[in-house]
Amino acid sequence: TRIVGSVCEKNPVDEHPLNYDEYNPFDICAASYVLIYRYNI
Repeated sequence: TRIVGSVCEKNPVDEHPLNYDEYNPFDICAASYVLIYRYNI
């Protein structure tokens, strides 16, 4: 547990990369972070 704690203290980041089309409106599923597009291009 000391190793995990030290790694978390060195890199405290909670970001998730998203690959999305900024011109197509979308919602994000809160459970899985999957993009749900409103329109198909």
